Formats: sequence, structure tokens, C-alpha cells
Amino acid sequence: MNYLLSEIRPPNCINRSVYANIFTKQKASLVVNKVNQLEFYVVHTESEEPCLELKDVLTIDEPLSAVIPFQPPQLKNEWLMVLTESNALFYIGYNQETENFVRINGAVLNGSGQQQLLDVEPIMMSKFTEESGYFIVHCFQGMIQLLVLNKDTKFDTLLVDTTNKRGKKNVPRNDAWNANTTAIGNIVVHQMVILQNTNKFEDTLAVLYRDFQYNYSLRYYRISPEEGKLSLLIQFEEFDEPPTCIIAPKTGGLLVLTSLHIFYFANPMVNLQLKNEGDSIFLSRNGEQQLVVKKLDSSSYSELMTSSFTNYTIIDDNRILVVTNTGMSYIIYFDSKFNGKRAEVISSISLIELGMTTVASDVHHIDKNIFFASSKLSQSILFEILQQKPFINVSQFIPSSPPLLNIDTKFTGMQRTLLTCGGGYDSGEFRKVHNNIFELTCIKQFGTALDTSQILLLNVQNKTYHIATKDMNGKINGEYLLEAKGSNSAFRKLGDFQCGVPELVLNQRIIDGDRISATEQGCYINNQAVTNERIFYCKIMESGTFVYLTSKNEIYMQKGTHIIKRFNLASEFKQVTEIDLVHICDNRFLLLAAFDDGSYELHMISEDLPKAKILLQEAVFDSTNGISSCAILLEDNVVSSSIWLLFSSGNGSVGQVYFDLNTEVNNKQTVISQCASGLPYRFFKSKNNNILMADTNQIFGLFIDETNFYKLVPIAEVNNINNIIFLNEEELLVSTSINKVTLYSLKKDSSKYANDTIMYSNLSNTKSLHIPHSNLSILICFENKINSINGEYQKYSYLKLIDDSSMNVVDIFDFANNSSWDIVDICMVPSGMESMIPKHSFVILSNSPNKNEILSIFHIKKNKIKRLSSIDILGLSDGSELISQTVRLIDCDKLKFIVGGNITFIVDLIYDPDRSNLVWQLLTGSIVQLPIYALGAISTDKYIIMGDIMKGLYIGELNYPTDDDHESETNEAHIKLSMSKIRCSFDPYFLSSFDAVKNIEDQTEVIFGDSLGNLSSLQINPDNNEADQTFAFNIGEQINIIKVIDHSAQKQNFALKFDKVNEIKPLLHTTAVIGTVNGGLYCVSKVVQESREDIEKILVKCQAELISYSKTLTLTNKTTKALNYSNWLSTKDWRTLSKNESGNYIRKDAFGMFDLAIIRKWLKRDHQLNNSGQRNKTDEELLNDMKTSLKVCYKNKRLLQRLVYESSLL
Repeated sequence: MNYLLSEIRPPNCINRSVYANIFTKQKASLVVNKVNQLEFYVVHTESEEPCLELKDVLTIDEPLSAVIPFQPPQLKNEWLMVLTESNALFYIGYNQETENFVRINGAVLNGSGQQQLLDVEPIMMSKFTEESGYFIVHCFQGMIQLLVLNKDTKFDTLLVDTTNKRGKKNVPRNDAWNANTTAIGNIVVHQMVILQNTNKFEDTLAVLYRDFQYNYSLRYYRISPEEGKLSLLIQFEEFDEPPTCIIAPKTGGLLVLTSLHIFYFANPMVNLQLKNEGDSIFLSRNGEQQLVVKKLDSSSYSELMTSSFTNYTIIDDNRILVVTNTGMSYIIYFDSKFNGKRAEVISSISLIELGMTTVASDVHHIDKNIFFASSKLSQSILFEILQQKPFINVSQFIPSSPPLLNIDTKFTGMQRTLLTCGGGYDSGEFRKVHNNIFELTCIKQFGTALDTSQILLLNVQNKTYHIATKDMNGKINGEYLLEAKGSNSAFRKLGDFQCGVPELVLNQRIIDGDRISATEQGCYINNQAVTNERIFYCKIMESGTFVYLTSKNEIYMQKGTHIIKRFNLASEFKQVTEIDLVHICDNRFLLLAAFDDGSYELHMISEDLPKAKILLQEAVFDSTNGISSCAILLEDNVVSSSIWLLFSSGNGSVGQVYFDLNTEVNNKQTVISQCASGLPYRFFKSKNNNILMADTNQIFGLFIDETNFYKLVPIAEVNNINNIIFLNEEELLVSTSINKVTLYSLKKDSSKYANDTIMYSNLSNTKSLHIPHSNLSILICFENKINSINGEYQKYSYLKLIDDSSMNVVDIFDFANNSSWDIVDICMVPSGMESMIPKHSFVILSNSPNKNEILSIFHIKKNKIKRLSSIDILGLSDGSELISQTVRLIDCDKLKFIVGGNITFIVDLIYDPDRSNLVWQLLTGSIVQLPIYALGAISTDKYIIMGDIMKGLYIGELNYPTDDDHESETNEAHIKLSMSKIRCSFDPYFLSSFDAVKNIEDQTEVIFGDSLGNLSSLQINPDNNEADQTFAFNIGEQINIIKVIDHSAQKQNFALKFDKVNEIKPLLHTTAVIGTVNGGLYCVSKVVQESREDIEKILVKCQAELISYSKTLTLTNKTTKALNYSNWLSTKDWRTLSKNESGNYIRKDAFGMFDLAIIRKWLKRDHQLNNSGQRNKTDEELLNDMKTSLKVCYKNKRLLQRLVYESSLL
């Protein structure tokens, strides 16, 4: 087991949705399909603002291809028919009495000799009456399946039988229907609908299709359920313009929509009549078929010139809501009446523009003026249609994740942030993926009269805070009253303050009217000395009890003049850097003392016991750095026995020690987060154990994740931080070295998607590039629109400058003669080249007919995007045939760049003294052309790696011929690049992404993925350039983007320590980030060589335990299921496009990769159940059952927590 896969963000893409009466007859439900999940929402329409409430979630074993509702006879509520990726069909029903979902297996459609659909999704539809019903399924190319319900099938009986047998394996119900297949020829079906208002036994299926010459037409098929077949009824002639949507109105007939016309065909055997015929609406014919033609005026509907209708929902007999592929919404008003049974009179057809909604995959009419539109490429929204402008009012969003197109990384102190681009052609999002669940907002800033180095909170009364300020020498030089009233807060200086202690003040509080002061000379109450010991540190509790440290490393606990406890630290001669004290319960306290040699002591103090008990004494850091700050944290719950000890070292590393007081403290776990910043941090706690960490310029928040350790996330950058005090759990005061104190509000939102910040756009975002050492990113965007000069539909590119801290647009660069720029990639110019080009410069690659626009250099100046003058490419005669994909830097010193595309070549950026300008020098010996279609080219170490979508990966090296006259120099003009195919046992099927990096073994590693979801890694042998395939695995969906992690630039490295301080070594090294077509984000980590064999054995055993006991991973009893371990493993196997004799696709056994998802779920569940304050009797039983059944997991729990923690990129 060489590698581990960790989920950063799950695939959360909304594929489709349906609206059906699942739960009750009165309250219909919205069912949203997210990859392999079904989310059930109840829509509340009775309130002023309609809203969605998530009622339940069902998880299926594999991705779903199609879902449709149907009304089973004998039942009051609707069921769902589901088609999976493996062509399995089954029912999902809801038992109203037991309030449980049931799944009834149906059949698996035989794929033997069949071809999957080429470029459309599977289509399902149904029609049910009280007596009969049927399903129509189109999931194989050129075939339509008709599944007719067996008349003897009783759904009420099926529901009861399945409920009574819950927990047993369902038997396939192939007898529930009769299946027949109809061949429809070599066509591509775009849409199918069943015509409405037809006579009994005249059900008609309308099919919109295109042939392989892209000619569009329409067919009617007669549906004969009794005979179990479809028969061709009418073949229409080809359309002059391609239709994109067909609609079957409730009154009958068929509406066919294009960008220029609306066509209406009546039901078969019905004659058409038209009132008020004119230029914009008239009768016509398609072969023998009558139709009404409605022209759409381009001046009135200009948006339709660059878009097409894609989805609709029928409101009533006369109104239909339609949405385009760009998200524009319209109402079609259709007025039709019958004059007898065989004559239909059309009064009018009109189109009303409403405004933008979303790029919808499905649209549903919920109630009255309330609608829902689900989107795979953008936001899914619940919205209202109003009677006045603006007609669209969005009420609620459902979180989703569109296809990922690009991943970039950004470092902020100890934290890595991912910047991703996602969306489609007509929608885009730029997302900042991070774990910051905190929001720090500046309320008001105040000035202080004198130098303020530190601040102390003396007393609190009714949101009025008594604050003392200290100067650089530690003396109190002012007191203030802070009235915290939001933006109306006031900071008032007290004229005569009562400090009364002239020397250096370590701590001071006012409790019950008594002012307790701790100075270096001793402790005072109301200026009266209560001890004469020389003090180095003091902690004053709210009860008035105070603990102080003397020069002899003695600890005193005292209240008033009464000494409660006195004892010596075990480390008598070490220098204490900080102490912390917390009240556990009753009269018990924990005291933590940290030392400058990196060690600490933890003592239990009880007023009932004569001596303090030392619980822990050990080193957490090495002696060269020591401990600069420490803190004790308790579980939020007051009766919990969970304890965390936090430490900060002198070089900025953060250590955590976790243990349970109810068990042996020796059973502790220790984690070290190492930071390369080199700055020490200090901890600041609130009364209820909220904790922050800060250095002089940045504030971090801490929160516990499923590994039971604290994650550190940056909250805000604040210059010259001196001190932070919590006023309450939601407000804090920060002092800085500029005689300022600032009041902040602090909010914490631990909801699932509070971590990501998203910027939406109507433009498509394809690439982003973070500018190092800044809060800026460059975004490549494009849109398709009509050229105002030549009237052609063209692609327009833009550059956006984004503040990726606030996620706001700072600047937009709009190209002159924009239509000639097709920007495809961006690459940073390394720093240190300011003598040639400005700072913050980057290269833009464009597919332009003008060769001087193919490679351009831009830079950032005063938050503006500036372009350098045009740079010639010497050696390139014509660039019109180039279709490039990527540009990458391959030599920092000589500024060599490789351009990958249908023709790959290398250029030098040099200064030409004859032209007095920069030029691109093409190295003619580097020109390479791959066999089919190049995905791009990258460089790492000495290798050039190229990818061909069909043929796979190629590797080559730059050969520098030695000049005869100057053997020590290379002849750049005669550089040669030769490529060879990389041979591997597991080849990609339609290569979709690849990247390469020099790994921790100092070898080149190439990671690649394909359109089937296969993911693999190749390690290049430097001696013979042969590749060793280190893992092969299927991630479950198409891989869109792979971004390797360059450890040379990595700021943060997680390591953990259990025994020896000097051996803080990580088990894992992060290798790459993976982005998928459904918006999933994953991290690939490599197991270090020394630990690999032992870890593999443990993980395999734990995985087998967890799969067999998978019911413990489900938080609700409604949706539990038993999984077979071998079947679960097979979903990870390498997929191919070859079929076996049964017509199933052949898979190859996966190897070298372990998915941590199921381990992470168990740890999260275990953490929930171990929360003593919330655990009930059922939880106790479940926890005990888990510990009995998952013995290997619990035996190795420390290791598993460690692996999950280290594998977490964010």
C-alpha cells in the first residue's frame, strides 16, 4: 500500500431532480440526485418566503444515471424508479406507517452487444393508471426499452413484505414487469416526451433526435403496452434549424423550440386552425404534418441569438416556464381550444422574458408562483416569479459543486488554501477552499492616551468592560471603560485609576470589589500585600483564587491570605515560560507548567488531598526551541473528561496532547504541526474554552476535527499585535503597538459548507494563477456572444484580477480586438528577473491567428493588469494552425518555456539588442507532434512529459549538443527534443489530466487520470527512463484536473510524535490534489517507506472490519444497509472499455492505493458517541457494540487518527 486517498470535499454535484409526492398526499417533495445520493426536501410554501427543509438522505452503492417518479396502483404516495451507472433498475418507496424507505430490486438491463449512449444522458419516463403502467428507458445507443408492469404486481404487498424482511437481502423482482427492446437506428436521441390528451390505447412517444451528419428531426412512436412494443407512427422531415427542446402541453400536441422559432404540432389525427394569422405566426407543413410556426424576433429576444432552450416545466394549460442554457427564463403563453374531437384552434403563442435564474438541468413548478431549478454547472435555486420587475426573486440556494476545471494553491502562514475554477460554458465559479469556520469582523477602533503594550480585563458589568493598559515596562498606565454596543461602542478613559501598585504588574483583576494584583514583588489585595514571595507568573481565577509561581519554581494556590496548596515543580531548576490553570470540577484543578527546554509538567490539584499529583512530565519540543506558550482546554461539555494540552514552540511549531481523565493519562496521543514561519505563537482563551492563536501579524482559530485534534486556520491579518483578550465568547479586544485597541466580533459556523468562499459569474472560468506573496490571483474567463461587427457567434476572452482574500474583482483586462484572443493557459515568470521584466509578471498563452499574440507577457502594477508591448516569436512563420493547451516554465535561469498542443515546442525569452526589445526565440529542434490529440506538456527535473488523449503519456529529454569550439558550452540553436511512449500495464482510457513532480525519493513521479475515473502514478527510473506503476485505482468519476504538491514550496508539514522528541517524522507526504467532474476534491498522500508494510496490513484488516460493520457509519436508522466487502472493493478497480461475454465492462484489480473515507467516517462516528455529555443509553450500547466488533480498528485507533490527520491537506 504505497498511497492513501483522502477526501477534501465530497462530490456534491446536483445531476438531476424530480418533484413528487413521496411522503404525504398534501406535501409533495423535491428529490435531488447528487451523484450517488438522493436528498429529500419538503418545500414550505405557506410562509412569506418559501424555503426548503432537508428531510432525509439515501446513499446508493453507485452513481445514479436517472430517477423518475411514478404512482404505484394501490398506494397513495409516489415511488421512484432508479437507474444506476451499471444499468440496474430498482424501486425506492416510502412506508408511511414505519416512516422508513424501502428498496425493491428490479433487474439489470443486459448490456451484451450494446453501446452506451455517446453524448447524452440516459432518459427514463413513465405512465401509470389505476389498472396498468409502463416505463420507457433509453440507455443504450440505438435502443429503447419498454418495461410494462405485470398486472399481478401489488405494490402494497411488496411494501409490507419488504418492510417485514428488513435487514435481509432483497430478492430481484424480475417478475414485476415484462421488458421489450425496440431498435431505433443509428441516431442520437436528445429528448423524449409522451404526448398528452390522447385517446385511450393511443399513447404516443415523441422523439427528438439527430443523425451523425447533425441533421435534426422528429419521430412519433405508438406505445402498445399490451403487446409490449413501440412501433413507428410518423417520421417528420428534417428541420432547417436545430431544435433544442420539445414540450408536450397538457392540452395535447407538441411544441418544438429553436432559437428562431416555436413550432406546434397537433396530436395525430387532429387538424389545426389558427386565429389571427400574420407575419409572426402562421400555418405551415412538415411533410404531411400541419404545424403552427411562431417567429421569434431577434430584436425583441436578442439573448436567444446566442443561447438555446434546454428545460421547462408546465404551469397550467396555457403557461409553460422555459429556461435557456445561459439561465435566461421565459414564459410561453399558449392559447389552444378544441372545436370537436379532431379540430384544434390556436389563438396565440407568445413568449415573455422574465430574467436570469440559473443554468438549469431540471425545472419544477412547486406551487402557485414558486419554482425550483436544479443545476449541475451552477447554483440550484428555489425562486418566485413576481408580477412586477424584477420578475425573479431567489428565495434559497442548495449547495452544489460544479465540474472542476483548475486547481491552484495558496499559502497563508501555516495554512494551505485551494483556489479552484469550476462551471460550464455559460456559468463559472471561483472557489476558495479552506477550513476557516471563523469570521472576524472589526466593529470599532479606539486610541489610547499613552503607550499600550498589553491590556488586561479587570471586571465586567452588563456589557461594560473595565480595561487596564500596560506600557512596555509592564506598568499600568491607564484604565478605561468599554461599552460594547456594536458600532456605537464607546471607550472612555477613567480620570483617576486605582492601580495602586507602582511596579511591574503581571496580572490584575477586580473580583467582588476587591482588586487583586500580582507583581514581581508579590501579590496584593486592595494594595495590601498578601504574600512576600518574588513572583514570575500569576493566574487569577473568577472565584478569586489565584495561583502564582515563585523564583524557586514553587507553586502557590491562594485565596485572600489563605494558602490552599503549596508544592514544588518536579523540574526545580528549569525556567518556566508560561503556566495555565483550569477548574475541572468541585475542588479539583489542572495546572500546566511549560519550560524553555521544550518540556512540560501537568499537575492535578485538589483541596481535599495533601499533595498535588503530577499526571504528565515529558518533552514535546526539542531544547533548541522550547515552549513559548501553553494552554489547557476542556470539552465544551462540563462533565466531559477529555483534556487537550496545547503548546507553541519558539520556532512556531504547535504541539497537541490529548487524553481522557477517566482513563490512564499514559494512553495519550501527541501531534506536532510544524511550521516554517519561524515565529512563536501565543494562545488566548475565552471563559468557555474558545481559543485563538496569534503571532505579531496574524490571528488563527482552532477547532476540533474528526481525528479529535485541533485544526489551525488563519482568520485575519492584523499588524503589530501585542495582546488579545476575550470580552465574551463573541467579542474580543486586540491591542497593537500603535497605541490602538480594536473591538472585533468573532463568529463560528461549523456547518458543512461554511468553509468555502465562492464567487459566481456568468462567464466561464477556466484557469487561475495565484501571485506569490500577495492576496491576488489572475483568472482566465471567456464568454460566447455575437460579434457586433460581423454578426458572428464568437468566443471572447478576459483576464480578471481577484483579491482572493475578500474574493472581489479588482480589475478586468478587456482585450482590444477581443475575438482574436482565445486564452487557454497562464504561467508565472519567476522572481529575480526584474532587470528584464517587471515584478509580478506572467505569460499568457492564446490560440490566435496573429503569431505575436500567441505568447504575451502581462504584469500587475498598482492592482491593475498591464500588458507589455507585443513580443515577436522568431522562427515561427505562421501560427494559424496551432491549437495549444499549456505553457510551462522549464528553466528558471534561462527563461525557457514549453508550449504544449497539436504541435509542441520550446521558446527562449531573450533580449535582442538589435531590436532593443524582448523576443521569443523558437528552438526548432524542440518541435514535436503527438499521434492524435495533445493534452499538453509539462516539465519536471530533466524530463519533458506530454499527454495524448488517445495514446497516453510520452517522455523525453532535452539534448544539448556540445559545440566543437566551446566544449563546455551548449549550442541552444541545435537543441533536440525526442519523445517516446511510456509503457505501463494500466493505460488510461481517454487521458483527461496529468502532472509531474520530483518526489521525496528524488525521482520524477507522473500522476495521471482519465475520463473513466482511473487514477495512477508512474515513477520514472533515471537510469533507463522506464516507468514503474506505483498504484492503479478508480476514484468513481471522471478526473478533470490533477495538481501535484511541490514540497519545495510547502510551508506546512504535519508530523506526529509518540515516543522520542528528536524523531518527529511524518508517516505521509502529500503528493497531489485531484478534481473531478462532479466537483469532488481529493488528496493523494504517499506512505513513507519505513512504515509502509505494517500500515498496509493494519489498514486492510480495519477496512474489512468496517465494511462488514458498515451500519455503524450511518447516523440514522432509516437508511442502514449491509455491504459485501468484495463488492465494495470492486468499485475501486481499474475500469476499461472492453467487455466480457456477458456484456459487462472488464475491470482490472486495483493496487497500491487505500481510500481513507471509511476510516474517516468511523472516527467521526466514534468521536460523536464518545461525547459523554450527549451520550444516551442507545449510544452507549452502539459504542460498546462497535468496540466489540471493531477490535482491530480500536487497537490501532491512534495510528488511524494519525493517518487521517496527516492526510488532511487543509
